[in-house]
Amino acid sequence: MSTFGGIELGKRALQTNQKSLEVTGHNIANANNEAYSRQNAVQKATRPHTIPGMDSGGSVGQQGTGVEIASIERARDQFIDERIRQESGSSGYWEMKQEGLEEVEMILSEPSEQGLQEAADEFWNSLQELSGEPESKAVRATVRQKSMVLTDTFNHYDQQLDEYQRSVNSRIGNKVDEINSYGERIADLNQEIRSIESSGQKANDLRDERDHLIEGLSKITNVHTKEDAENNVMVSIGGSKLVWGDQANEMEFEVDDDDVTQSEIRWKNTGNPAQFQTGEIQGLLEVRDEEMVKYQGELDKLASGLVKEMNQIHGDGYGLDGSTGVDFFSGNTAGDIQVSEEIQAEDGLNKIAASADGAVGDGNNALEMSKIASEQIYDDGNADFNDFYKSIVSEVGVDSQRAERMIENQDQVMSQLEQQRTKISGVSLDEEMSEMIKFQHGYNSAAKVVSTMNEMLEVLVNGLIR
Repeated sequence: MSTFGGIELGKRALQTNQKSLEVTGHNIANANNEAYSRQNAVQKATRPHTIPGMDSGGSVGQQGTGVEIASIERARDQFIDERIRQESGSSGYWEMKQEGLEEVEMILSEPSEQGLQEAADEFWNSLQELSGEPESKAVRATVRQKSMVLTDTFNHYDQQLDEYQRSVNSRIGNKVDEINSYGERIADLNQEIRSIESSGQKANDLRDERDHLIEGLSKITNVHTKEDAENNVMVSIGGSKLVWGDQANEMEFEVDDDDVTQSEIRWKNTGNPAQFQTGEIQGLLEVRDEEMVKYQGELDKLASGLVKEMNQIHGDGYGLDGSTGVDFFSGNTAGDIQVSEEIQAEDGLNKIAASADGAVGDGNNALEMSKIASEQIYDDGNADFNDFYKSIVSEVGVDSQRAERMIENQDQVMSQLEQQRTKISGVSLDEEMSEMIKFQHGYNSAAKVVSTMNEMLEVLVNGLIR
């Protein structure tokens, strides 16, 4: 190799160490960037010169020409990425379920002085008091007032559950918008990455951004990804394509204001319903269509049983004015149960049927109505009013605790996976500082090679001139 070749070799070493140092600096700059994957400048020897040897028996020898950067690679494990996406979807699902069940617990708010249990107990107590003082207008007014508190509590619970169900429906619409936004951004990145890498370069930072978007999308819903030969990532949800190449499909949310459970998510291009298996959106769908419907239905059963039994017994009794056959309650659900118009009327106190036979001073019918609290009229004759309501509250608590445990389990799994990924893809400042020193020494040594070659060249040139 000529002296000029030696200078070229030194120059390549300088450039390679400088580029490696720049990559190290890039890693250090992104040490706290959660979407960043550590990068590594892969060095390789440049193509050597083949030199014939006069004393080598006709064989040839090779002499190295230096070093160059072959590529800049991301430290990434595809298997761990896939696991994180799967577990992220499960985490999102259980978080939404737990949030919904916690809201139901807050609405029922038991035990509480303003809860349904307290309102029912005061109602039963007022009927017992009426059985002892059937002619008292004050006691009758208390019965009417306590019964109205009870129905108002039923109505309030139903209204709050309905409002929360509608708020969940709105959040589902927001999640659909998020999915569409993710799809558009991933498609745009596909186009950029394809354009850059088609020229032989590595779009590492853009790939990190794309992977981060896919991971964010995977928490909202289940996703399946596949990279094609042109470095595009195809993203599908429930068997339907969200992203292919630089194209993105869209979902649309058709809202039914009359019955939010009939609001549907459809693919805009085909009109087919979107299918979800996990993620935040599936959790929200189940809260809206299953949890809210279930507990509204349970409260409806509670109210319906009360209306049926009260009206039957009250209708057989007699009021102070001799009236009979009067319903005490109207409606049939937690949302529409009311004290009947006859009882709420101006002379309604006289129509409260405390008497069983119409005799003045008889309160046996009021006593029978108070006994409804302990009658097994719910759950196929296996539960009274209090038992059935307590079972509703207990079921919410059990479901909520289960969701909390699942979240804790998912947090542990995600923490382990994140630790594994950090070991592979994370930036260690100590390691990068060590690398920086190594490349700095390499750069200084390469500079010394160039300086020495330059001195040799000066000796040669000056010698020839003389």
